[in-house]
Amino acid sequence: MSNRLEEELDEILKSVEDVPAAGKPRKPPNGEKSGSSAFGAGVRRVLSPKPLFITSIALLLSALLLQNALPGLVGVFFWVGLVLLIVAYAVYIARPRSPSKLRWRGKPVDYGPHHTQSLWTWVRGWLKG
Repeated sequence: MSNRLEEELDEILKSVEDVPAAGKPRKPPNGEKSGSSAFGAGVRRVLSPKPLFITSIALLLSALLLQNALPGLVGVFFWVGLVLLIVAYAVYIARPRSPSKLRWRGKPVDYGPHHTQSLWTWVRGWLKG
């Protein structure tokens, strides 16, 4: 009896290993990310506001510090730094914001309508009891 049970369990486990999980997409066979998603993630990381701000400030400071040593490059550093600063600010403003809803363990927290009532409505409800 136990031998038959073990055989059935082995068959079930083999069939489960072949089927991907319901909520998880199947990975590419070589184990790497697909090219388009990896490229998109890299572009989003580079075009995020923080590295753009840091690069622009570094270029502006280098233009300030090198104005006597390399007078020909100061203008280029300044204008590239200024353009990057404006682009960084535009990316920061245009970036979609996450909703300001309160979340607990990934789920939105809803306190219900009694927390959004005015004080007068709350007092009338309390008096009616």
